[in-house]
Amino acid sequence: MPLSGSTYYRQGTYQVAQLGVQALKMYLGIALKDTVAITPGGWRLGDIEIPRGPGGDMLINYVGFRSRVTTYSYATVIDDAGTDIGDWDFDAFEDLLAEGHLKGKMVFVGSTVPEHHDLRSTVFRRTRGGAGAQLTPGVEIHANAVETILQQRFLRSVNPLINLLLIILASIGATILTTRFKARLGGVVGIGMVILLMTAGYVLFRYFSVWIEVVAPIAATILSYSGATVALYLAEQQEKARIRGMFQQYVAESVVDELIANPELLALGGEERELTVLFCDVAGFTSISEGLTPTELVSLLNEYLTEMTEIVFNQGGIIDKYEGDAMMAEFGVPVPHEDHALRGCMAALLMQRKLAEMRPIWEADGRPPLYNRIGLNTGVMLVGNLGSRHVMDYTVMGDNVNLASRLEGANKAYSTNICISEMTFDQLEGEMICRELDMIRVKGKARPVRIFEVLETTDVGVPAGFAGMLERYELGLMLYREKQFGDALDIFNEIVQMDPDDGPSRMNLLRCQKYLSKPPPDDWDGVFTMTTK
Repeated sequence: MPLSGSTYYRQGTYQVAQLGVQALKMYLGIALKDTVAITPGGWRLGDIEIPRGPGGDMLINYVGFRSRVTTYSYATVIDDAGTDIGDWDFDAFEDLLAEGHLKGKMVFVGSTVPEHHDLRSTVFRRTRGGAGAQLTPGVEIHANAVETILQQRFLRSVNPLINLLLIILASIGATILTTRFKARLGGVVGIGMVILLMTAGYVLFRYFSVWIEVVAPIAATILSYSGATVALYLAEQQEKARIRGMFQQYVAESVVDELIANPELLALGGEERELTVLFCDVAGFTSISEGLTPTELVSLLNEYLTEMTEIVFNQGGIIDKYEGDAMMAEFGVPVPHEDHALRGCMAALLMQRKLAEMRPIWEADGRPPLYNRIGLNTGVMLVGNLGSRHVMDYTVMGDNVNLASRLEGANKAYSTNICISEMTFDQLEGEMICRELDMIRVKGKARPVRIFEVLETTDVGVPAGFAGMLERYELGLMLYREKQFGDALDIFNEIVQMDPDDGPSRMNLLRCQKYLSKPPPDDWDGVFTMTTK
């Protein structure tokens, strides 16, 4: 409120103080003619220093909503029993004085009825029941101003630089916190900051009579949160588009969705991870391609690769690459699966089953039937995005990858369809029926590795006759490694008589015949060294 104003009289112009200030002069025993002293920070009334607010006026520290100031109705001092309302009854007023209700008090007389147009909007303006805004009578405003001065409960505004700093901190804080959380949690953080600012403003105002500008910091928080949220949303959409473009060609749609929901699963710079890699190649593809036109060959390959790819996807694997008729796939990346070895072997078995279904159809159409060979290995490999700045490929590499490729080629020597390493076998946990083929040392590796043929799932099983043959095969393999080549030869010969197409038995039969005619050296360890890839 301003502490002075101008009014005009016939005799000239006089500077007259506000009603409340004049009442304070009388209350404090200051001559009415004395002016209010102007100081650098506000005014001085007697011994009371009154600070100046941001707008140049004194800030009133209201005691509360309307009618918080003690009031008495004119009905207590006016005798309206008769028709003459000018008949004043001072007895009731004198009773108030006698009872001490007004002793030592400052009394302001004024109107509170709307018709007198002396209702003003204050910080406590509010609406009740839709009946309109509750305004404060002007006489109560004067009373609140006087109360503020008497009690010296002055509202002090903080330095504008502090308000500016608060705005900057609110903006930076909202931006940092929002970008560290997801959109929904970021909204909770933003609301929390707004509530914190409002609470701080209320506490400072209520208990310390300090007024800070909270609207601008709150607006800065909301705008910063909104801007950061929009930026995050656009960045997330861009990241989703990048991930989808990167993986949709060689992983299932469900895997893409999971990567979008959890982009942290991607190691963009590359990382070492244990997984299972699968190599698949069509047997005799060169001779097959020579008998087909380019159009027929592409059509056949596309049909074949589509079915094989679908099987890989259904088992949670990804396609690393195609190279003509060859295909490379991984299990356990980019979405981790603890049973990646089992998933890879299951995919290999399902590929064989699918090819068995498709071969009669191809033959009926006059097209060549396809057979494939599959090699799998499990181990720690380097996985990630590799390539140039413009073209990148999500792939794996390392010795364990090379071993899987060698095992795919080893199928040709043993006339098998699915060959796995002992590392893969050890993780199957009895879910697959396998038989050990050999201990081999692949080209470029000194350490030998046991390899196995995957035959069927345990729940499906193998025919009883074949199960008996597997028992004889295991005995023959044990005798072979103990250098009892004659006894081993008899067993493998027996198996070949029962099943001439059993490639592993034919292989071991030939080896026994070789070592019977030319025994191996004394340090022979039963390991076969592969000389081809």
